[in-house]
Amino acid sequence: MYPHLVLVLATLLWLPFHPLTTTALAVARHGPIATASNQTQGKSNLKLTPSAGFPNKTLAPSRNFISYHVPHSPTTLQFHSFGSSIPVDELLQTVALAVGVIFKYISKGEGRTPIATGVFVFTHEFLNHDAIEIIVGDFREIGRPMTYHALFDVVRGVGEFMIMPGRKTQEVEFEAEIQGLGYVGTGHVDYKPAEVSTS
Repeated sequence: MYPHLVLVLATLLWLPFHPLTTTALAVARHGPIATASNQTQGKSNLKLTPSAGFPNKTLAPSRNFISYHVPHSPTTLQFHSFGSSIPVDELLQTVALAVGVIFKYISKGEGRTPIATGVFVFTHEFLNHDAIEIIVGDFREIGRPMTYHALFDVVRGVGEFMIMPGRKTQEVEFEAEIQGLGYVGTGHVDYKPAEVSTS
């Protein structure tokens, strides 16, 4: 399938869910796409070790965390460990494409199915050789798997949070909490800018 058609389809699937899609569509039309891939297993540096001092047996939010409730969902994200800036158009294209991949599972009736292997890895490389990776892992080892519905809310919530007034798009780590279930997962967004050649 042609890369631009993939982007259009992914963003159209996202249209009913939040005003973020309007912004994503506006920038997506201008940005070149080379490859997008979805992997459900592979190397990651997710910290999935439970914390003994926290009742939910996962990472406890601290005062350095910024909480964001994802609209129209039971999901709240706790953002922390902010890093390097990410070009906004590249971030929004990556989030839109990741949401499109997740929506394929939901449209096949697998929304309540736990994500495969407990880890969702989505890497998008641009024609300029920049790359953005979104990784989300669940806590199934302590009985808290994450479904594709929850993953959908988490990934769209990451994009929505970063375009809020006063925020900037940047590398970040986050924890995902679902009302009534507690903390179900953790993840991060990584930016790999193209290596600048030196003369």
